Amino acid sequence: MSTAVSIPDLRPLSLGELLDRTFTYYRRNFWLFVGIMAIPQVIVVALNTTLVGLEAITRSGAEVAGTEPSAALVTGAQMGFALGMVIVFLSYFTLYAVALGATTYAISEVHLGRLPTVRGSYRSIRGRAGRLFLLILGVLFRVLGIFILFVAGLGAIGAVAGALGGPGVAPVLFILLIIFSLLGMLAAAVVAVLMLLRYGVAVPALLLENLRPREAIRRSIQLTQGNLGRVFLIIFLMSMVSWTVAMMCQGPFLAATMILAVKSQGAAPLWLQAISNVAGGVGQTVTGPLLMIGLSLLYYDTRVRKEGLDLQLIMDALEPRPAPPAHP
Repeated sequence: MSTAVSIPDLRPLSLGELLDRTFTYYRRNFWLFVGIMAIPQVIVVALNTTLVGLEAITRSGAEVAGTEPSAALVTGAQMGFALGMVIVFLSYFTLYAVALGATTYAISEVHLGRLPTVRGSYRSIRGRAGRLFLLILGVLFRVLGIFILFVAGLGAIGAVAGALGGPGVAPVLFILLIIFSLLGMLAAAVVAVLMLLRYGVAVPALLLENLRPREAIRRSIQLTQGNLGRVFLIIFLMSMVSWTVAMMCQGPFLAATMILAVKSQGAAPLWLQAISNVAGGVGQTVTGPLLMIGLSLLYYDTRVRKEGLDLQLIMDALEPRPAPPAHP
């Protein structure tokens, strides 16, 4: 699966060194990380293109018939499209979670001085993909739950204000409700961001320490304590790089799609939508590993700083191994 080549070079790193090492590892192992991320992207692009093609076939069939589609046909097409979107989303979510796990393993091997492979990286998460999926799903639910609670509370306050407010009081309550909404939304966003930062190294913790989802979350909170600023900068910078490259790859095709759709008063040509999907997949394949590389390196750095992981690994490497039994 991998070959040992050297004793790992582990030491506390500054933020600049973390970023430099992230791009250095990515550049030196470009085809490894692209190969890992390409597998889910090929499947998702194929599903997206198939969905767009089915929609175009349904629409062209109605145009050829020269009749207005019935309400039942429209409803069925809408339900089919919605179901297809759900399938694409769940497929992408599952495959992306697996790809994140494989990327985490690969960068861990690279950082520890070994030579991983695409196949070995995927095989390494066998038996742990379900926990990885539940971890990412749990993090999403926790973060989105903040906004759900906020919206529910806002609705309750609005209902009470509507019930109690008379003709002269209603405008005042309405203004107060708007102010509360803005402040509450800001507070919910801040809390959600803080939660994401605290969970920043949960994926490496789950995979590299073989933890359960809740244990991985608690472990991430422990390791990121005092390091939230570095987690934020890594997520922000890597996300900006990914967004920029994605726009460079897919942006021109998205613009052309929208322009042609407006001019023709309908959907853009199928071939253009297919090219746009492929371009988006290429952008995600190229830049997708960067964030996970940075967070995995941060995981190791926090363990070096807080737990002396570098000394532990060096002692393990220097520890004499038992000699193999002699054959008669």
